[in-house]
Amino acid sequence: IDPDLSLADATGMLQPYPAKAMNAYPISAAIKNPKASGIPLLEPIGERIYKEFDYQIFEELKLFGMGESRARERKSNEGQQGELF
Repeated sequence: IDPDLSLADATGMLQPYPAKAMNAYPISAAIKNPKASGIPLLEPIGERIYKEFDYQIFEELKLFGMGESRARERKSNEGQQGELF
């Protein structure tokens, strides 16, 4: 980011993270103690709130060989439907 960029312009580029892609899990109540420190405070002590498969997006995988691509596939499909001439 350009240091001369205004705060309004910089914050205008920010996008909220989709809530459906977030998850949480319980951690130790010791995190509330200001004297406590260390990574173990952040380790999960229970199950995730939402199971992983409840919110992950799956995409169908398609294998294609050398020289083939989606662009070539689209190009070969052009003119098959709605062609007037």
